[in-house]
Amino acid sequence: MKTLLFAWAIFLGLLTGCTYTVADGDDVMSKDNIGMKNGWSAGGTIHSGQGDGVGLQANFAANPLQPAGYYTVQVSVNPPDDGVFLGEVTLSWSVEGQTIERRVSLGNGVTVSGTGQGVKVIVKDTTPNLGSPTLKPYFVSIQVAPGTRPDVEKPPMLFAEALIVAEGTPSTPIDIPRDAGAISVCTPFAEDASSGGGLTGIIVQQQLIAGPTLVVQKQYLLGGAGDNLWLPIVGDAQQVVIVAKGAAGSKAFVTVLFGIDG
Repeated sequence: MKTLLFAWAIFLGLLTGCTYTVADGDDVMSKDNIGMKNGWSAGGTIHSGQGDGVGLQANFAANPLQPAGYYTVQVSVNPPDDGVFLGEVTLSWSVEGQTIERRVSLGNGVTVSGTGQGVKVIVKDTTPNLGSPTLKPYFVSIQVAPGTRPDVEKPPMLFAEALIVAEGTPSTPIDIPRDAGAISVCTPFAEDASSGGGLTGIIVQQQLIAGPTLVVQKQYLLGGAGDNLWLPIVGDAQQVVIVAKGAAGSKAFVTVLFGIDG
């Protein structure tokens, strides 16, 4: 149980009262051959467990030769000395006053593309204080430039939860984020150390709440520990529920990740 609570808290890291510094990238920038800005960057030091952050504001429309279009945000991180940290990146893409938001986990760095006349990027620390030394500094760099993210197998990811699921007992529903651009879900799993043995797989259900009725829109059966399939989120699904399959007393340790458009 201690292992589950530690993993859940480390990855979820819900903190409030955060303060941020947002730069316009003027200190470090690239220019095209007529002197108009076509690249933006910023960086700063944040601290594990403090909930602070750094950010960048890029206005693409300031360059008449580089109007609204596809741009890519890259974020890198130099971890603290003990390697313990958790962060989240919020991207707000805007066109003519309308904004679309994406949220992704920082991990060891992340790349996200989007469309806009400008973008605001906030990187915040979400490391919870579990009694271990915190406030360890680490440096985050942000870059924005024209172009799209390379075509790779995995989408940008947003961590949701880590949990233990018992055989035949549905997990607590996990809400599909409505403000992050979630398009898929991945549920890597393994047999939990407290399991009685005999785990054969898990069932992943995508559910819709329609008034008093709970509708299962899609159900997947995943077999074999470590099955790392990205499952598309279908219809208007609002929640994900996990059920372990196997012998009586078997348990699965499951990590829930959402794939984010971008």
